[in-house]
Amino acid sequence: MTAGEAPEAIPVDPALYPDVADTGGLVSALYREASGQGLELGPLVAGAQPGALVRAKAVTGRGTFLVAADRDTERAFDITVWAPGVHLGTGSTGDLAAAAAAVHDWQSGRPVGEMAAAWPFIDFDRLAEAHVEGRAVITAWRLMRERDPGVRLADPELTEAAYAEPRLRVLFPFPTHGGLQFSGTTRDPYTHDMPSIEPLRDGWRVRGADASTLGDVPTAAAAVALVVAHLPDGCGPAVEGRLPEG
Repeated sequence: MTAGEAPEAIPVDPALYPDVADTGGLVSALYREASGQGLELGPLVAGAQPGALVRAKAVTGRGTFLVAADRDTERAFDITVWAPGVHLGTGSTGDLAAAAAAVHDWQSGRPVGEMAAAWPFIDFDRLAEAHVEGRAVITAWRLMRERDPGVRLADPELTEAAYAEPRLRVLFPFPTHGGLQFSGTTRDPYTHDMPSIEPLRDGWRVRGADASTLGDVPTAAAAVALVVAHLPDGCGPAVEGRLPEG
């Protein structure tokens, strides 16, 4: 390959993906499958070279839906979904028709929660839709209080005690090993400037932002009160997303 020459596209494996090979690439195959279902797909972008024949991206205002057909031992259409600054989900299916319908749903703006129910082969983050719509704090607390198995959970007594405190309820909760940390942002990188709570055998330990021990207390309510007493001035509500650069 000479300087300035584009690398050769990776061809699709016709043995695993005959429907893709027959149309000359994944983009064309998705369009044909959607048409057969009476669906119209918006613009699809072929993956960057190399791999243009085996990748297709549906880019919308809320993020990107990528489909890849590049397995070499088994047939599978691998799916990755992301929005600016947040990973939304991954999955795979051997059914090209299902992949095409999922692309259509993404482009048409179907809510992520509905897509998760319709396409169980895509493992969506339970907070994905909330991140996209700017309500991650409210949703994170709700899922924790409902003991949703799809999210990380803190001790239930501690969860309720923290939620009952207005200054903590507006922060993004980050459960870890039964305890709780709090962030001023809803997306990584999270802030680490607030006290946190961790469980003890017979109570709770509250640590400062510098990991020093602020106190060991017998109840979740006392731990929450100690956190509130050591919150930095002006913290909260949490920023939906990341802190602005600069």
